[in-house]
Amino acid sequence: MKCPFCGAQNSAVIETKPTDSQIRRRRECDSCGKRFTTYEEISLKPINIIKRNGRAELFNEEKLIRSISLAANKTSLTMEDIQELVDVIILQIRQSGKLTISSKELGSMVLSNLSAKNEVAYIRFASVYGEFQTIEDFISEIKSFKKTKGK
Repeated sequence: MKCPFCGAQNSAVIETKPTDSQIRRRRECDSCGKRFTTYEEISLKPINIIKRNGRAELFNEEKLIRSISLAANKTSLTMEDIQELVDVIILQIRQSGKLTISSKELGSMVLSNLSAKNEVAYIRFASVYGEFQTIEDFISEIKSFKKTKGK
């Protein structure tokens, strides 16, 4: 690490302290002996979403939170629950090793995670994701949901 005081290339790490999203390091220059602090943070590659029309766009966590929040409006789900759900989905995407996923895959991930959290929010999200056009679409989805849940 280059010393900000003398420009020397070598410094020793005196103390390392992890914070929420960074690592703080106290360093001492081997040449001039002055101390300075550096911060390291993880830089992850962005996730791309391929939309239904074939257009690619960067994954937007706020957009996903907003769409789940709309589905969860006036249900028992809190903003903390929704943020936890989004965090789980992001972790699942990162663990898959894919940097590009389709909006269909993302919607399926939301549905599979939302089904365990709240039935009403699940049906609301499914209606938008599945582009329901008739009442029969809702009935069919509810029957399918009940069958998989064993109710």
